[in-house]
Amino acid sequence: MINKFLIILLILAQPMCARCAEQKFSPELLKQDFKQLYEGLQSAQYNLYVNTSKTRFDRIYQEKTQKLSQAMSKDEATVMFQKFAAQAHIAHTRVDLPSETFSAFLESGGHSFPMYIKIKNKKVYITENYTAIEGIAIGDQLLSINGEKINSVLDDLRLYLSADSRVMSDGFLEFQLPYLLWLEYGALDEYEVSVKSKQGIRNFKVSAQTRENISNMSKKQPARLDLGWQREAKMLPGQLAYLRPGPFFNFEGEADEIWDRASFIEFIDSAFTEFAAQGAQALLIDLRDNPGGDNSFSDVMISWFADQPFRFASRFSIKVSPETTQSNQVRLDQNKNAVDTSDISSQFAKAFAQRKPGDIFDFDIPMAEPRASGRFEKPVFALVNRHSYSNTVFVAAMLQDYGWATILGEETRDLATSYGAMEHFTLPHTGIRVGYPKAFIIRPSGDQTIRGVVPDVLIDTPIIEYEEDVVLKQAIDVLNKKLKLTKSDQSSIRKQVVKAMIAAVNQQDAKAYVSHFTEDVIVLVEGEIKVNGHQQLLDNRLQHFKKHPQVKAQIQHLAEIDDRVIMHDQVWLHGNKSSPADIVEIMTFTADNKIREMHVIQPQNLFEQ
Repeated sequence: MINKFLIILLILAQPMCARCAEQKFSPELLKQDFKQLYEGLQSAQYNLYVNTSKTRFDRIYQEKTQKLSQAMSKDEATVMFQKFAAQAHIAHTRVDLPSETFSAFLESGGHSFPMYIKIKNKKVYITENYTAIEGIAIGDQLLSINGEKINSVLDDLRLYLSADSRVMSDGFLEFQLPYLLWLEYGALDEYEVSVKSKQGIRNFKVSAQTRENISNMSKKQPARLDLGWQREAKMLPGQLAYLRPGPFFNFEGEADEIWDRASFIEFIDSAFTEFAAQGAQALLIDLRDNPGGDNSFSDVMISWFADQPFRFASRFSIKVSPETTQSNQVRLDQNKNAVDTSDISSQFAKAFAQRKPGDIFDFDIPMAEPRASGRFEKPVFALVNRHSYSNTVFVAAMLQDYGWATILGEETRDLATSYGAMEHFTLPHTGIRVGYPKAFIIRPSGDQTIRGVVPDVLIDTPIIEYEEDVVLKQAIDVLNKKLKLTKSDQSSIRKQVVKAMIAAVNQQDAKAYVSHFTEDVIVLVEGEIKVNGHQQLLDNRLQHFKKHPQVKAQIQHLAEIDDRVIMHDQVWLHGNKSSPADIVEIMTFTADNKIREMHVIQPQNLFEQ
């Protein structure tokens, strides 16, 4: 079913304004705003040209400017400006499309394309069918629309979408296909489609449907899995605790209470208290279809099983600009009566005041603390899918990188390392609001690959998910097998220890780093003992982080042989990403998964440079 969070985002993207939709803007005013759009993105965005070269962007800008020869409505200008912004191929570089116009069109009895899809292995499958044609079934493959091959159609529709990757845009297409087809083709009464089923390939003419017709037909179809937003905590057979935290914001209160954590904290604390009382032997956190929210919520949940201070990123790098400073000031003005100057907007303002436009600096994200007592210390598993978004992806990345949970499910479409922390500026004549990312956010492990969270155990999601939750059933089966702690499970645990150790390096956390070693640990560099004992290792790390405050490490390869883990990682000492040093560490583990000996092979005099 359609994810209601994304629909809300679409509907609320811009306020309704009939006058704005009808007003026409002259070519001169449009050119001025278009120029402001491009210059604003160049000024404010962290790196506008990371995916599309400046040469290409300049050429596209010139071509579109030359086409601005006729007056346009705000809706028309919005679509054109978004298709330009989308060329950055970054999700947060965008102008929100005028979805309220489409909503009003449907509300007045307008017709839309009567299917929704899922894209899997570059094939397009029908997941919702409101055609009332017996020859078309849910699960059939959609091959073409109006005589054009489906992948070509979808490529045309991708031009409307801001997305960092093709798989991310696939996720958006699955939710917005009827709307995007309406933007591309206008209001058609009929579509020609080619469908592949068990009976072979057949062509059909399908009528567009009203919202009311679609609603009525949906009631007659088999019940589908609706994960919803509900918060749920319960015990499953085998003393397994199940937690579905729901969105990481308050969706149950009034609009101005969206960041009020009181009810969420009460729910989470009650859930873990009950899990302990029931003798839970493992925990499964269900993050599927979770729209995300704010880490001030998710940190509450994680603190129940975290064993060290934590934060959602190893690096939060921000670009200073007039646009970002102004956008931040708007938030401060909205909260001008507050006496607390420790909030994030106040901290940003202080940091911006100390720097000039164009400067890039690392913002120090405060650490969240684990609970002082009563922590949940049994194995934790987390289940994600393609529609786990935003802060939910950061949660999954934290659980994976700190070694606190085994991640199950399918790869997230949203990214663990991304250009984010979205801000806005408004164009002066049309009033169009432009979004852009001011920051580069790197996951706790330090891995800068622009990709979603890849589960430790992949669970294939069916093309059609009916009422029976087969993915959850598979996840529970995997979990029960993992709890037997076979030799391969021990291997997984040791690799997670190494990942957590690297995360501690990237967060400059000496105590967290040495917590993974035995009291009598020995560290040898090129065969010579450099560290002998836990305290000496702690002193060594403290001095190292003080001498190299910008040090970052990134795992390249991990392999295990018997009780040893071999790691190849790259290290940057001074923030210069063009010259990493390659290091190999061979770590010998004890039975309780602590490192008792580490052999290091590294460039000569690396840390004396």
